[in-house]
Amino acid sequence: MSEPLTAARRISEPFLKAHLALWLVKRGATSIVVSVDGAEPQPVDVPEVLAAAGHTRQSQTTRPDWTGVFQSTGAHDIRVVSRPGVDIDATLPDGRRLVGECKGEVTPTGVRSGLDRTAVYTALGQLIYTAGAHDPLPDILLLALPRTARCEGFATTLTHNPLLADWNLEVVLVNHAGTVALL
Repeated sequence: MSEPLTAARRISEPFLKAHLALWLVKRGATSIVVSVDGAEPQPVDVPEVLAAAGHTRQSQTTRPDWTGVFQSTGAHDIRVVSRPGVDIDATLPDGRRLVGECKGEVTPTGVRSGLDRTAVYTALGQLIYTAGAHDPLPDILLLALPRTARCEGFATTLTHNPLLADWNLEVVLVNHAGTVALL
């Protein structure tokens, strides 16, 4: 990536999405679509993360530059698009469909203002809104957040919320190294 991801650099939403796609590949997903729009910071993180993991882009015929189909030997393709809707749309090996919403890390000023909490609420609302428009409805809803102390607390609260228990909601956290942890 153009700037190494360290504790000093925030976990961008595209970085998080790319690592989530790679995690889904490891879980055996047979179809993965990642949506990244140009308004997100560092959209080029997606092809850079995928390339670092051994995925090569099929011939570059798409625009914007960070979109396309990425392949790796022995793994299913990851298709990166730029369109509104869910951030992640994947088919798992057992045929269940997973859709996810991702939020990147907010600035330290944003944390002090509570924007990280607002981002979690926004992500959950976007997930409900966009996933509810799918026909058929997805089997699994996934919320992906940066692994920070506060987001980990929010995620734990969500996983123990009895109102959300029937939604088949999975929550994952992605750290600065790109490691995805399912709560």
